[in-house]
Amino acid sequence: MFLSEAERSETLWACRFCMMCHVADRVAAVLRRESYTPRGRAAVLWALEKGLLDWNADAADLVYTAVNDGLLERWCVGKYPYEELIVDARARFFRLGAVPEEIRRRVEDLHAGREMGPSPAAILGDAGVAMDPEAPRILFAGCTSRRRFPETLIRLGRLFNAAGVPFRVLEEEPCCGWPLYQLGDFDGAGAFSRRIAQMLRRAAAREVVAMDADCLRMFTTRTVRFGGDVTGITFRHAVEALADWLKDGKLVVRRPLPGPVTYHDPCALARYRATIEPPRDILRRVVAGEIREMEESGANAPCCGAGGMLADYKPEVAGELAAWRLREAAETGARILATACTRCDEMFRAGREANAALPPLEVVNVIDLVARAVAIA
Repeated sequence: MFLSEAERSETLWACRFCMMCHVADRVAAVLRRESYTPRGRAAVLWALEKGLLDWNADAADLVYTAVNDGLLERWCVGKYPYEELIVDARARFFRLGAVPEEIRRRVEDLHAGREMGPSPAAILGDAGVAMDPEAPRILFAGCTSRRRFPETLIRLGRLFNAAGVPFRVLEEEPCCGWPLYQLGDFDGAGAFSRRIAQMLRRAAAREVVAMDADCLRMFTTRTVRFGGDVTGITFRHAVEALADWLKDGKLVVRRPLPGPVTYHDPCALARYRATIEPPRDILRRVVAGEIREMEESGANAPCCGAGGMLADYKPEVAGELAAWRLREAAETGARILATACTRCDEMFRAGREANAALPPLEVVNVIDLVARAVAIA
């Protein structure tokens, strides 16, 4: 557990009497039930701790039906660690074997390595992307990229080549452990964290460039806490690298893209890493047309629906959140919605396909936009 008894008690006390952040909780807005608000969840958790309710799957449903995107803590006047409270509760339910069946099956799939997709080495090698087996820089694709967006991974590899930046991938890239952490399997997350850290050390990695924002957050905020030794390794997201290469002239824009374009800030980048300007700097360089901001953007941007593994547990609720954000993007009049996280890509594309009434809007990863602009895609 990452919260002390004092921190948990104080956060429970504060959250069950306050509703300051409710306006930012889109899960509660979709479900329209008090028990799914931050105050409602805290009240139930308090009752569980007092022995007034049972630690069972029905109670667990309340803490798994949440996005854990950090936005509520921005609204919190006391800056209480609400997300840690929810993850801490998930870990308790998991340890007691009281999680919903959907969660149990998802954890089993993660341990079995199901749905990880082909290895990055195979994807890039088959596409003819040049990799340097001695490079100290590791490109970490992540499970979602490998399974759903191998073409974006290939384009990123080609952008490395075009920029003259040597890199390699882990031959057998494992899961970073983020999903297990979010689902409450702390033992599993710890084992995964130690394994990936050991693999990076054996590879003599000095820098890791991550495609998936959640993988990056795991590496920079949780891997060490779970016992993974990543001392001396620098981690950054692909958009941070691309922004530098465009600024330094390593990548040259040959086909400026038409606008207007709007950008969705992934939670893991905007709130947990403060990576807000690099993707916008990229768009200013590769888009000839207008770049239009949504009303809620930057560190205040709401979740796409994938946060907290909600899409794995309650896909219909996550889909509502994605459709909500797509409508906000369409209101800007943009023709392209740019993202910088493959989980956001997945949610928005699925949401667009499931809602024929939504205005036409092309969802494109920033990596793919750069590839188009430098004429390698």
